[in-house]
Amino acid sequence: MQVQCCRTNRRRSKGDFRAERIEMNRRRYKSPIPKSAREVVDKAYSDGAKEASSYFVGRTMVGRRVWWDDGQTVFLEYGVKDGKKHGNEMQFHRNGLLLSVEPHRDGKAHGKATQFAANGSVLICYVLKNGVGMDLWCDDDGNLSEEHYYPAKGELGYNRWWNEDNKSIWREESWLDGLGWHGILREWNGKGRLCRGFPQFYVNGQRLTKSQYLRACQTDQSFPPYDPEQNQPFRTLPSEYLAQRPKRRMKGGVQDH
Repeated sequence: MQVQCCRTNRRRSKGDFRAERIEMNRRRYKSPIPKSAREVVDKAYSDGAKEASSYFVGRTMVGRRVWWDDGQTVFLEYGVKDGKKHGNEMQFHRNGLLLSVEPHRDGKAHGKATQFAANGSVLICYVLKNGVGMDLWCDDDGNLSEEHYYPAKGELGYNRWWNEDNKSIWREESWLDGLGWHGILREWNGKGRLCRGFPQFYVNGQRLTKSQYLRACQTDQSFPPYDPEQNQPFRTLPSEYLAQRPKRRMKGGVQDH
């Protein structure tokens, strides 16, 4: 496919547009680490290539970087202020393109985060406020792969790992901040059957038997209730993902799901 460029009157290929998108992706976000910062390599791979570095202005740490195993391509970087993450935390694909950008304020994720595919296109966005909210992660085809709810104080957080069918999950757990797993932990095999030893039952990080957990639910309604139907792996996709999910190709006038 070629497109006529009116301004230059030359024909442009898909490769031209891809190169521009990569360059825009690289320039859109500024590194949170000052160029003048002094690098201190504090971890290396077995072949001697650097794996992780800290950055300082004077004696004050201002950022961290983690490198892919070539020791040259950055995998992760973030700024540091008063010993806490501050500013954008950025991850990168092996090709040097941005993988994700998540802003932080005083050590907590705060603001609009974005995940990018390896070709530079946007996969998903989500918003956290002072570390609270729904964190989503997709595979490179845009299918939801991870769903994490980071709770406000006193709320229940949960994690789900999705299968590629966008209908079922292979792991699910809930937790209370600072106390560990709280509720019912389930894991399924590739055939959609519960793995051996699941479901597991927890209260404030302590594992209980099923009967102990059911008795605890009778005295405290805040515990996630046990529903045998939930032993099936099928779940409803979160609305935050569905609102951004691209419409699939139409077949015979009907949307392909």
